[in-house]
Amino acid sequence: MQLLFFSMQAILNIISNPVNSTVPIAAEVLKAAGVYDKKKLMGVTTLDVVRANTFVAEAKGLDLKDVDVPVVGGHAGTTILPLLSQVPYLALLHTHGGTMTPQAMCICIVLI
Repeated sequence: MQLLFFSMQAILNIISNPVNSTVPIAAEVLKAAGVYDKKKLMGVTTLDVVRANTFVAEAKGLDLKDVDVPVVGGHAGTTILPLLSQVPYLALLHTHGGTMTPQAMCICIVLI
């Protein structure tokens, strides 16, 4: 709340766990103060991105610096969702019908 006294236009990146609980709490605090802007409040789940990048790099034999797996959702086990369909190197793991091949499903299971 003290941040609001310094800059009403601040962009807030919530890093504390559990991210999927603290972001909604921060949103309510900002709403109560009358300064909520959904474009300026974010939850940072860098650890989940690093884990997804590492698993994909190891599974595909890629250099970690060349891998970027977007991750959405919460920070709890069943709410983490790596967007493997957005990773160019994994495009070959999908069939044209949209069904995942066994190799792609194994990567998903490892990531989750």
